[in-house]
Amino acid sequence: MEHFNPTSRYQEINRQMNEILKPLGHLDSGDKYETFVTELLRAHGFTATKTGKADNGVDILASIAINNVERKFAIQCKFYNNTLGKAPVQQVFTGVHHSYKDALPVVITNNYMTVEARQFAYKLGVEVIAKDQWELYRNAAYTGEAPKTTKKGLLGILIGIVTENPHYSELAAMPQIPKRRW
Repeated sequence: MEHFNPTSRYQEINRQMNEILKPLGHLDSGDKYETFVTELLRAHGFTATKTGKADNGVDILASIAINNVERKFAIQCKFYNNTLGKAPVQQVFTGVHHSYKDALPVVITNNYMTVEARQFAYKLGVEVIAKDQWELYRNAAYTGEAPKTTKKGLLGILIGIVTENPHYSELAAMPQIPKRRW
């Protein structure tokens, strides 16, 4: 089996991932992180827009068509030096139910989230893309191979795009039936 040699495209993705995962001092504001995530999504074919100051818990609205079906995401970005708790999950969940009912809620952070926050997010149907999920994405970008287990939601779609595996993106975009409905 021959070794996968990353092209300049994958090197650029790795550079972007390094930027996403940098400590707080390199991007000096949450607003710059939101802008960076918005640009990253656009580079992957999403329509992505920052919501502005009165965001109701949603910083970015993003969408992409997969098999002629538009998938919408309401994203809460958190750029912190510390592990995140439940607050961002509550914020995006509230924002989706208040203003963006047709979008799937997602928390994106450069850091980790507590186990309690992840369990809470799962119960509410909020996707979490934290430092460990970004590492899955980076590995997929570097190797050109998607993880064996399909990641659902926004992360899975991004992995499908970066590995040029449309079937993976299709599986990731399939609707999930949550165990608990709000």
